[in-house]
Amino acid sequence: MIKQSDWDIICTLYQCRSITKTSELLYITQPALTRRLRQLEEEFGVSIVLRNAKGVEFTPQGELFVQYAQEMKTKFSELTDILAMSQNQVAGTLKIAASYSLTQYLLPILLKEYKSAYPLINFNVSSNLSRFVAQLVLERKAQVGFIRGEHDWPYEKQFLGMEQAYVVCAYPFSLEDLPKLPRVDFYADQTANMILDRWWFEHFNQPPYVAMTVQNGNTCFEMVRKGLGYGLFLSTDFFSSHPGLYKLPMTYENGEPVIRKQYMIYRQDICKINAINSFIQFTADYFSNLQKLNP
Repeated sequence: MIKQSDWDIICTLYQCRSITKTSELLYITQPALTRRLRQLEEEFGVSIVLRNAKGVEFTPQGELFVQYAQEMKTKFSELTDILAMSQNQVAGTLKIAASYSLTQYLLPILLKEYKSAYPLINFNVSSNLSRFVAQLVLERKAQVGFIRGEHDWPYEKQFLGMEQAYVVCAYPFSLEDLPKLPRVDFYADQTANMILDRWWFEHFNQPPYVAMTVQNGNTCFEMVRKGLGYGLFLSTDFFSSHPGLYKLPMTYENGEPVIRKQYMIYRQDICKINAINSFIQFTADYFSNLQKLNP
């Protein structure tokens, strides 16, 4: 008979495509995992996965199995939330999506604080570019989202704060030096790129010398820290704990600082669930207190 734990096995294996990695993540032995897969295949009379040199590949029947497993996990999570709501408890699993940098620098402290206050809560966290985070919340694949920048959002949006943008380099530089210095770029949201392009072309009449483009802000910062070029950062999270770097606050031609705002987004109807309503209020209060401490 199929069990709830089987859905975790199927979904995790589909994400990892590796028996070894799946067994590590689920804290079960490889033989036990392989044995359970064989039992499921025998029970349903189909092949779910095929092994290859790179790991495992799902058969067409296995793909159907994955789809059903994902639906069952979602339904189980919804059932947990509904039961918790019916008992007036703050319990269940919160599905949260956040931009890459906010996942790394903002969520760990926030979720730790919330978990301390409400120990019956669990979290399911995913990371993506801010525009995709908004899409996940819109499609109800996430209940609450954390984004940076101005994105079209038709439902509830809570302002959390904003940060000054900086040019950062490992060696001394001036604003006038930038067009001839190597720049390290990373893939970012279109809204972020629009901010940076506006700033650049307000100050210079030639394109930047982009010597390197990397996947994310963390990698960009490490390249900058090693002296491979300067970087433009719309958040101080990347370099705030690294003294000794040379930083220049970015301002527009009219003197206004270049900033990027942070928001929490959600749908109003989701607030009927106690855990979500509690988390939204907790987060709003948390950042309100931060703003009072750091006006």
